[in-house]
Amino acid sequence: TAPQNGRIYWSETSSNGRWSMKADSRIRYIYNYGGRKKNISDTRSLLFNPGLNEDSSKAATVEYFPKGGSSLTVIDAYTGNEDYSVAAPEGLQLVETAWIGNDIYAAAVSDNGYGIYRLKTMGRGLWEAVLSPQPVMIKDFKSYGNELMFTCDRTGVNELYHFNPSTGDLRQKTSTRYGSSDFEYSHDDEYLYFSSQTMMGKH
Repeated sequence: TAPQNGRIYWSETSSNGRWSMKADSRIRYIYNYGGRKKNISDTRSLLFNPGLNEDSSKAATVEYFPKGGSSLTVIDAYTGNEDYSVAAPEGLQLVETAWIGNDIYAAAVSDNGYGIYRLKTMGRGLWEAVLSPQPVMIKDFKSYGNELMFTCDRTGVNELYHFNPSTGDLRQKTSTRYGSSDFEYSHDDEYLYFSSQTMMGKH
């Protein structure tokens, strides 16, 4: 991600020194020129996998609860204050989020596998499936223009896929023998960088 506000965001999990089964998660950032890591969320909420909107003013996160379940929680990317939170549909566990314009999408897992869902009306809890769940894994989920890009193992190895939620068009963008990961486009979109598996490891 190339954030508009000059910050790079991520979620960071830390173990509890006193209770071995307890862990905390915070949304953190660092300026792209360096400096110290800073928090924008505290340990009262378990927030993970922030996805920034187009102007980097909001971050859609996945919030998990100690008793189970998850929600999509949108926070202010500068202050960390909660904007709104929407529970995941019953039977779904949210994993990662991405924005296209004002629409928020989430990769989620159920008994039927991974699927992609859109929050139809912000803050009102109306979800719709845009890619039905399949017995595959979806990870590294993010937006790319008006499409969603992610890593998926639907061929048996990890490859890059693009999905257009407006048209339903799903395209496999790479084809490698042992699978690949860590996909990232250059700033001018001329090149795709990734790590490729070989019998000797990654290169």
